[in-house]
Amino acid sequence: MNLGRTLVVASNVFREVIRDRVLYIIGFFALAMIAAAVLLPEVAAGNEKKL
Repeated sequence: MNLGRTLVVASNVFREVIRDRVLYIIGFFALAMIAAAVLLPEVAAGNEKKL
């Protein structure tokens, strides 16, 4: 195998790994935002009773 071809394959694999990690981070952030949107109104409603 040629060294140039090996470098091209290695760079493509590296890019795919980075893309996968970024995708996982975006997905985790989206789940965290959905959880916050669901939980925050309940906490705010609970504080209203105390006032």
